[in-house]
Amino acid sequence: QASMALDPACGTPLAQVTIGLDRLDQRLRLRPAALEDMPAIWALLAATWHATHDPIFGPERVSAMTGAWHSEENLRRDWEEAGAFPAKRIFFVAESDSRLGASASAILMDDETVKLARLYVHPDLQRQGLGQALLERCFAHFPLAHRGQLEVVAGNANAIAFYRRFGFIEATPAASARAQGRREPAFSLAFEV
Repeated sequence: QASMALDPACGTPLAQVTIGLDRLDQRLRLRPAALEDMPAIWALLAATWHATHDPIFGPERVSAMTGAWHSEENLRRDWEEAGAFPAKRIFFVAESDSRLGASASAILMDDETVKLARLYVHPDLQRQGLGQALLERCFAHFPLAHRGQLEVVAGNANAIAFYRRFGFIEATPAASARAQGRREPAFSLAFEV
């Protein structure tokens, strides 16, 4: 396991990244997740996890991991926490026409730190700016926070490259409580602006 942190001397601080949502397909819309989205979000997460992680872990293990971590019950709990006041968790989706194509959730860990809990874009819609738009939306929701965290499976080279574009770099080994209970290696990533 490894930890990541933003070195202000290299990379662009996330707070300075601008998206330009006009580059996204006009049929795409970012909005807060709704309770009725949970089955579609679960299907999105399962499809994304299988497309990304089957080559790393195999389909059976990915099904088990997805069933445990991304169950509709866990998603529903995250959604309920996002509706609490004051909101310390947010949960967004991106949809195109009637299709839910991406989702993201984040948690305000303390006054300075936001943890990106989930960011998944359907494999058919990747590399179109949705992930970047959701990443920005999640961190912009907590404007006073200047640190961020997330976890990425170590073998997920595309995700690691994606987050490195926003200033996430490997720093010192650290294990989150969740990563300690897992058998697969994971990066615990962080940035600071």
